[in-house]
Amino acid sequence: MQALGTTLRVAGDALDSSGAIIGSAGGRDPSPDPFIPETMPTQLIQVDAFTDKPYHGNPAAVCLLSKPAPDAWLRDVANEMNLSETAFLLAEKDHWRLRWFTPTVEVDLCGNATLCAARLFVELGGAAVGQAFTIESASGVLGAVVHARGPTVDMPVVQDLSMDPGTILRPGERRAAFAKVGIPHLVLLCDDLEAVDVVGRGRPLRFDPAFAEGTNVDFIARGPDDRWYMRTYERGVEGETLACGTGAVASAVALNQWGLAPAGGTIVTRSGQELAVGIRTQDQRIKPTLSGEARVVYRGFLAEI
Repeated sequence: MQALGTTLRVAGDALDSSGAIIGSAGGRDPSPDPFIPETMPTQLIQVDAFTDKPYHGNPAAVCLLSKPAPDAWLRDVANEMNLSETAFLLAEKDHWRLRWFTPTVEVDLCGNATLCAARLFVELGGAAVGQAFTIESASGVLGAVVHARGPTVDMPVVQDLSMDPGTILRPGERRAAFAKVGIPHLVLLCDDLEAVDVVGRGRPLRFDPAFAEGTNVDFIARGPDDRWYMRTYERGVEGETLACGTGAVASAVALNQWGLAPAGGTIVTRSGQELAVGIRTQDQRIKPTLSGEARVVYRGFLAEI
């Protein structure tokens, strides 16, 4: 076991004890150019979201593309990684384009992978700490900034908000709400989170024909420490995930609309990490942000593209 303050070299790079990439000279990677030359092999980096140290939190893979790749290849890579999400970053002139894949399907948004991609963007010299930048995606242009305490990203405007989605509640469930935060979420307020059968209850709701696109299902409850806790059944993964950024946003919005929490705050995920959600309303539109720590775990190269 390495002592704190030492470095771990992986695939030619070094990670400090905080998970930051450092160069062979002992400083941060000095390269100011975030764009990847086409002659370089395809880089694949795993970043843990919602944690202040590597090997904890919710992992996502980030693949750095130098040129467009076929969708079938993107799906194959995501399936091989077998993480909740794999993000693909493509350099296009003066910005990045971001796509997300679960092991089985492409999704319009992933809060976890977006935080990881934002952290990596700064690590690669695409922006300075504290400097705002944007990432283009299927959910629109997302603003982001990485502070010393971690990344913050803008989430899409909340759509299709319903405080009465017509879900028949079971014993132990108090309220239901629906919100689309780039992807759809059904939020269920529960008495006891540990008593919830996330897969047994979540899967039928995920495929409920009332939700045309299907839906993620977030179970939330107040803990004995007065904090709000969340467990998520995620479509595409088709099981419980340790953390869900968009689910935390949907849950925070529902709690605020129910009058149970202020506009924004923290949600504790199954991994034990806190997700910070900011909520502001402008022209009757809810505009959320998501914040959390993220740490680089490893960096390598794919054999072919």
